[in-house]
Amino acid sequence: MLEVLRELTMGEDPATAVSGLVAAEWTGVSTPRLRHVGRPRRTVAPFLLAGTAAVLVGALIGGGALVSTVGSPVGAGGPDTDDAAAEAAGEVVEEERTGPAVAEVPEDVDAVVADAVELALAASSFTTYDRLYTNDIGDQTQTHYRYTEEPQPAMSRTVHFGPSTNGELSFGEDLAELVHFAPENTGVIGGGERRYFRDPGPGSPETEAPRVLWEEKLRTLEGLTAEGAQVTYEGRSTIGDVEIPEELLGDVDPLERGGHHYTGTFDHRFVGLSHGPVEVEFDLWISEEGHPVRFVAVGVPEPGALAENGEPRSYTQHLDFMRFDLPVDVEVPEPTEIQATRP
Repeated sequence: MLEVLRELTMGEDPATAVSGLVAAEWTGVSTPRLRHVGRPRRTVAPFLLAGTAAVLVGALIGGGALVSTVGSPVGAGGPDTDDAAAEAAGEVVEEERTGPAVAEVPEDVDAVVADAVELALAASSFTTYDRLYTNDIGDQTQTHYRYTEEPQPAMSRTVHFGPSTNGELSFGEDLAELVHFAPENTGVIGGGERRYFRDPGPGSPETEAPRVLWEEKLRTLEGLTAEGAQVTYEGRSTIGDVEIPEELLGDVDPLERGGHHYTGTFDHRFVGLSHGPVEVEFDLWISEEGHPVRFVAVGVPEPGALAENGEPRSYTQHLDFMRFDLPVDVEVPEPTEIQATRP
């Protein structure tokens, strides 16, 4: 056996060679951070850590690995061998996925949410319906987002608050052009021909570009992966009958919308309100393709504030994501149609 070890180490002193190899290559055992809801996390047993060095030396002698004079393995085992060694050492081995996490490991909330955000950000088109309201008497805010890359990049944000309607449009390379719009007849939601202008007028609040505001709302989903979030995977379900503007749904049957359903609590900030993050109860659906479908959050951002009925004033936010990578029309005006100031 000693002669074999000398041959494997190219004549160098075996003790020196093995010690040098361990010092240069051994990095210990670490486990990736996986979060499987409803499943126990596998941990590394201490006795396996202690015995790993012996496994390494045994693998060098008995596994057929050849070590060059610079310590680089030649003819080492492939991925299957590496996975087997990792499992023997008590590590959690992640198999390479061929599709979105929700289709293969729906209980892994971190991976599912990361996929959903990444896929939404990379989509060539989409529509989104955002609705924020309270349990108090008053108007609710409805916001429609439309995005497309064809025939040119363009994204619009239309806000309906009671009878008032207004919005912003970004278009061109990198969505660099930003204009405001309002319908001719502001007394009817969506009514009248749009008027476009660059300056909304004195007293108007500063407005971010539609893409920036939309991404801010989308990224609130990442709060589900933060420390303290409580998430339960409920399996697959449909959402039910939800009122969504037909121009955003397209050919989608609202009764068939749904997917993998998650519920729980986490700290959420209602985008558009000045209040900081508060604990909310939520529902989230993710499609089989990995896209976000619907997010609902209910919370009390103003402690002590009461609604008209005497109950604590609560806020509810609905985010409905639709038509990813499907044709979406976004109206872009001709340069001559854009006025300098609001008419």
